[in-house]
Amino acid sequence: MGRSLPLWLIGACLLVALAPSSTLGDWTEFAPTPVDNGVWLDTFSTWQRDKSTAGRSAEWTNTFIKEKLTVGSFGYSYDPKFLQYRFSLGGVLSQEYYQSSSQRNTGWRQKAGPEYDTKLTLLPEHFYNLVVFAARYEPMFPERAAAEITQVENRRGLSFRYRKKPYFLATNFLNQKNDYGSASTDLNQLALDGQYFLRTTAGNELSFNGSFNPSWFSDSLGLNGTSMEYQLGNTVNLQRVQLTSSVVERSFNQESPPSQNFDSNQFSVYEQFNAFLPWNFRSDVSYRFRNDEGTIDQLATSQSQRLTNHDNNIQANLVHRLYESLDSGYHFDFDSQSSEGGSSTSLFHSVDANYTKLIPWGRLLAGVNLGTGESDNSGTSDVINEAHSAVLVPGSFRLQQPNVDRQSIDVFLRSPLPPFELVPLVENVNYVVVPVPAQNSFEIEVFTLPPRFVVPGTYDFLVSYSSFGGDFNIRTNTLTQNGSVELFDNQVTPYYSYALVRPSVTSGFFPGELSDTTTYTAGLALQRGPLRARGEYQELQWDVSPYRSWRGELQYVSPVSRTTNAQATLSYVNRTYWQGLSPTDRTPFTDEALTASGFFQQQLFFLAEGLSLNVGGSYSLFNGLVDGDAYSANGSLNWVTGQLELILGVTAYGSQTSGTNAVEIRRENQYAYLHLRRRLF
Repeated sequence: MGRSLPLWLIGACLLVALAPSSTLGDWTEFAPTPVDNGVWLDTFSTWQRDKSTAGRSAEWTNTFIKEKLTVGSFGYSYDPKFLQYRFSLGGVLSQEYYQSSSQRNTGWRQKAGPEYDTKLTLLPEHFYNLVVFAARYEPMFPERAAAEITQVENRRGLSFRYRKKPYFLATNFLNQKNDYGSASTDLNQLALDGQYFLRTTAGNELSFNGSFNPSWFSDSLGLNGTSMEYQLGNTVNLQRVQLTSSVVERSFNQESPPSQNFDSNQFSVYEQFNAFLPWNFRSDVSYRFRNDEGTIDQLATSQSQRLTNHDNNIQANLVHRLYESLDSGYHFDFDSQSSEGGSSTSLFHSVDANYTKLIPWGRLLAGVNLGTGESDNSGTSDVINEAHSAVLVPGSFRLQQPNVDRQSIDVFLRSPLPPFELVPLVENVNYVVVPVPAQNSFEIEVFTLPPRFVVPGTYDFLVSYSSFGGDFNIRTNTLTQNGSVELFDNQVTPYYSYALVRPSVTSGFFPGELSDTTTYTAGLALQRGPLRARGEYQELQWDVSPYRSWRGELQYVSPVSRTTNAQATLSYVNRTYWQGLSPTDRTPFTDEALTASGFFQQQLFFLAEGLSLNVGGSYSLFNGLVDGDAYSANGSLNWVTGQLELILGVTAYGSQTSGTNAVEIRRENQYAYLHLRRRLF
């Protein structure tokens, strides 16, 4: 409670300072006026089991019972438009039994502690207002179980907002402290955002915006880090022409002995000009400059990797529409990159045409693209903190640049748990690297994560890597064709595509393998009401690593009735490599992946008012370079009636991975909970 006193003092001082002097004479008018007072009783019981095997086996179980009595009030001071408050104070008792294969059994442990949640909102309906808040709680365990559960969380902060055209301003500060029992974290975040926005009666627009967002984090195990981002931008929209500009700088530093230290800085400038021209022409031109620097220190081996990259990119497009059926365009792309180890430039031109025609039973679509370009390379170039967001694990993502040196790839997980640090992943333990010859790049297949992160799940990743070294010039010609026929109101759609990539070394020596490839794709998509299905065949012809793949997907998405919702997806991928993955590994193999997921929700009003059932789950099976499977399941029964709220739920997840080069890892976790909340009065 004591830590929140400065916020109360700030709120009280502002209240006195901003209040009209005529009203201060009768201070009793500022006494709190409650709108709703209440007392609630919460009971929360959980049981959790976790078992993991990675060379050796470890297992723990946890039984937890929690009782909480909360007194709360919502109201205002002087007037609802002047000051609103929300306050709750709770007392918590807990009983916990934890048993671990690696620790001595300590039996039942009891604990008591306070919880509170306070919030003051000054001038809530005014064009400017201030919010001050502070909270402390021992959280009810989330349904997403983790190896370590937050024991105590303290949050405090304030926010100020000003919104009156043409000016908009918002600022927020947050301090969050988490105690995990064996460790604690501290996070401070500041956000400043402002915008000037003006719209004329003719519809023209002018805006300027800026933001400044620094943060600092640390934990009791030696982790320390800072991040900073500032952004300036503007938009000028004259309807037929529009100019957008932005300047962004980001920096990130993390020290985490005894494993790794990270340090990165990114500065970028972006300009884009759009114009709608006569005779159905439109064009856009963009320019981007980026300056990236990064350092990765491997403290255990005393090795340091420094990456730099300076990038200038210009893109231009000229597009024309003829009636409603033919779109054609010319595209220009110039890119120049330089690093401490070398430089590269690329120039690419392409033209395309897309044709649409109505036919008796539907619509015909066809397209063609022709491109040619040259790239000149001297030495090596680096890519720093390439972002890949919302990646499903188990799953994969593709590197964005070609000619990648496989040995230089570093993969990091951005932790979704406070203090949101970067977690380095280990090849053949957490992920494997698979070539993608059509793009002359690589795909990262992530199949498991460190124990405190749930699999299956969705996560964000950052990747740093370098290109091949050497002095060479490559000329590349491309041809792409595609066609489809949408029949019977999109219920039946056969489609195909043909892609040809023909690179050649015109000077120097290229140390890798060129992606001289031809790709054939054909498929059939079906749709009938809530059902969707797709079958696809693809063949890649390449001297190094050709493959053939089959893909199938079946999906159902629709409300079954007014009280029932359901969705389900089933997908299967089979990819056979006839000659392995590289000239040094000619062992044929097949990669297979089967994924099923579903969700079902049923309102059980015929049994009791406010009663509902939710069930969901997913299953992934994969065989190939890495063999294994992963599953997740969850279910809950919710009942809200009158002053009573009851939630009964179970969740479970597990994964198993093994392979020729991968360490065998097993993980199982089961979790059950019962939450009962009753308003006493």
